Amino acid sequence: MAEREKHRSGAYRREAPPSEAAALIEDDRPRLAGAGEAGAFLIPYFASHREEALYIVGLDRDFTFLGLRLAALGGEDSVRVELEDMVRMSEAMCASFVIAAHNHPSGIALPSAADERATLRFRDALREKNITLLDHIVVSGDDFVSLWENGVLT
Repeated sequence: MAEREKHRSGAYRREAPPSEAAALIEDDRPRLAGAGEAGAFLIPYFASHREEALYIVGLDRDFTFLGLRLAALGGEDSVRVELEDMVRMSEAMCASFVIAAHNHPSGIALPSAADERATLRFRDALREKNITLLDHIVVSGDDFVSLWENGVLT
């Protein structure tokens, strides 16, 4: 497992080594039970994006992958999506758990205060539907930061 290191801003970050890919189960759907697995799984989806993109990952009760939805594309430094649309996407996957992920094309995977506020609003909206937001991953290149690991989703 990759070592967690503290970024100069105080946030924890983790490089995702290739060996930390999602654990596969019998039907070859990945099981994403932690930030390391989720980050390693999500990094390739952002490789071609030069603008911010937001994905929603649906998981079942065993943390097994149900689906991935591109929720929105934005500009160089922001992405806008309606909260209700993100909740509908989560419900459409019949998800028990959800991981949100977006990228920072700037090259720095540190979440902003706006990222943290949006995460808490999404968590609260999902709770009303009995869905748990497990994490929000911010990706930049081969690096990612977990808002759960940084104490935002406690």
